[in-house]
Amino acid sequence: MKLGFLPLAAVMLLPALHAAPLYIAHRGSSGEAPENTLAAFKLAGRQLADGVECDIHRTRDNRLVICHDPNTKRTTGVDLKISESNLAELRRLDAGKFKGEEFKGEALPQLSELLRVVTPEQLVYIELKEDDPLILPLVKEELKKSRVPMERIRLISFHPSLLKLAKEQMPDCKTYYLRGLGTDRATGRPTPSAEELIRLARAINADGLDLCRHPKLDAELVKAIRDGGLELHVWTVDSPMEALRYAALGVDSITTNYPKRLKDSVGRQGRGE
Repeated sequence: MKLGFLPLAAVMLLPALHAAPLYIAHRGSSGEAPENTLAAFKLAGRQLADGVECDIHRTRDNRLVICHDPNTKRTTGVDLKISESNLAELRRLDAGKFKGEEFKGEALPQLSELLRVVTPEQLVYIELKEDDPLILPLVKEELKKSRVPMERIRLISFHPSLLKLAKEQMPDCKTYYLRGLGTDRATGRPTPSAEELIRLARAINADGLDLCRHPKLDAELVKAIRDGGLELHVWTVDSPMEALRYAALGVDSITTNYPKRLKDSVGRQGRGE
């Protein structure tokens, strides 16, 4: 589809149904800048994304580095395992040139650097990539030192036991349990069921669920999760029409590689907290 504005009639339905979702820049504005770099996070700020999402790992010398993969091969061309490398080794790598010469020289950032460049209005979604409890005190210390209030931090993870510990150690931060969805062949309904998702989230005291985009993520599932007292977020959505569908369902946030595209195309401003 064209990336212009959506039909006015479709957009006008939205205010009557639900507040606009927040648009969260996935690894920064990674559709237009190298993922998980300061260039991508700064671009997200200029594009007025409501928040940024990043992925963190603990280095061998206990520093917090932002990178999606457990090794650096895909984004830097050099194959180093982050948990077995020192910060100094990792900082010598170029994490920008794979996206274009204009980004040459972008380093793997530390979490502390991201916290310095986000705008005062933005939320920060921090994905805890590894099931590593030793990372939590390091995250807590960085957050305490930063100017970003704990209330604007979102800790997200696929690891339920780690997320439970994170909530215990940083109770002022909201936590969202990351899950993918499948489809039950017999019933055609999404799996896990809403009841199971709610049970899993409550067991770890999570504030909400952050679910992968899926055609079976529908009004019935959203209502059940809402009735269960949980927030509902969705990732990663780059199509304006798909974003409009999720916005009409009433999700709290949409994580996207193109926050400006979605905000402009859907024709809605993000809401504040």
